Amino acid sequence: MQWMWGMVLLGFSFAVSAEPLRLGIGTHKPPYVFQGEARGLEYEIVVAAAKHAGFAVQVTHAPMERLHLRLRRGEIDAIATTNEQSGIDAFYSEPHIYYQNVALALRARHYKIERIADLGNYSVSAFQRARFLLGSEFQRMAQNNPRYREEAQQIARNRLLYSGRIEVVVADMRILRYLNREVL
Repeated sequence: MQWMWGMVLLGFSFAVSAEPLRLGIGTHKPPYVFQGEARGLEYEIVVAAAKHAGFAVQVTHAPMERLHLRLRRGEIDAIATTNEQSGIDAFYSEPHIYYQNVALALRARHYKIERIADLGNYSVSAFQRARFLLGSEFQRMAQNNPRYREEAQQIARNRLLYSGRIEVVVADMRILRYLNREVL
């Protein structure tokens, strides 16, 4: 499952002024975003694009559910990343980064997962808002699977998988590999 992700701007136009663009970016998901640091593949792309467009940028990190809520309330002006399937009535940018989301299980368990629907047979942990962002088939699986859950912190999936408390994780391969350093 490869998905394009773009930044979303709240439904009004911005005039370049002294007011900073209040940008919400998700929590720690290396190598894309390093929370508390002004770095990461996605962070640098989005901030550079906003600055190139003439904006001063004020970045806020928060879990995606909270960012979507804050955007709806007008507390922030934009979030990265989401897509049109998020359900937010807003202006969406062109994709600026690609995440390679995969379903991953421990080899020793010998699971046979060939389709998204197969995930319904297992306990699954995914990132926040995956049920909205990964398409209708994934959403159906999530709604019908009582053992499906979403975690705000990316590292939680690694910990749950390797401790045996979850059977399958859905996440970006780069994030999983990066965070393996902290749990293995």
